[in-house]
Amino acid sequence: MPSNFRISNYMTNTVPLKVRGSASGFMWGRTVFTDYDGACLRKILVSSKGVRTEIDPIHGVRGKFNEDQYEAVLLKDGIEYKRELFTTDTIPGSIVPFQGSIDYLVSGPDCDEVHELKSTESKNKLRMIKAGQYSTENLAQCISYMISENTTVGKLIYTYFEPDDAAVYIEKYSRTFEIHIDNSGRIVVDSVPSKWTVHDQLLHRATSAKVVSEEIVWDRPHNWDLLWGSPCAYCPFKAACTEYDKGSIEGASAFIEYAKKCLNPSKESE
Repeated sequence: MPSNFRISNYMTNTVPLKVRGSASGFMWGRTVFTDYDGACLRKILVSSKGVRTEIDPIHGVRGKFNEDQYEAVLLKDGIEYKRELFTTDTIPGSIVPFQGSIDYLVSGPDCDEVHELKSTESKNKLRMIKAGQYSTENLAQCISYMISENTTVGKLIYTYFEPDDAAVYIEKYSRTFEIHIDNSGRIVVDSVPSKWTVHDQLLHRATSAKVVSEEIVWDRPHNWDLLWGSPCAYCPFKAACTEYDKGSIEGASAFIEYAKKCLNPSKESE
């Protein structure tokens, strides 16, 4: 598990259910596609009950620095924009809404553009973006906001930073993926058609709403059983999935209770 990954205590969920843009993915049939655990429908179910991990605050600090730097460029160039724009959308057949916060909605030559920013200090991530690779769930998040804002143009922008001795971030590399939704609904990245469509994202959105409203323990995501590169590799709840799939625990309530124990293993022995 990464050294900057911390786990918080679970809490009782008292807020209305929603589907979060930050937990977006793609689906084909019953199968979820995501590179990490964020878009896994099992984790989405658990999170809807207030059982969540706490991210190291340093990511928020770096993310804000990245967004501030980006805003300075937009201001300098005289480009109109909205920052941290709350967006919401209805999900057909569900009372659960889709909600998210767009980093920047920028005025473009033909339509508004969703600009989704991602910052990192990981050299592994740097190698990926230099090789032209983006995270599936990052693309899905950007697409989900484009759908909600009824626009066909977006940018997924990765920036690699290194902190200097004064704890100020220095930008070392940036890579922008140009995203377009064509007339057929196909998602095109850097002028190359991807394997994803708008329908694939909308299916994940609708299934997320179904999972949290009906308390369904869905299938594990695609490639969950890979030795290397599994989206479940760093998930704190993977032990709960193992027990559930073995039949040691049954039903959503038992699954959620086991997930709570995964965050607080000491409670199990009390």
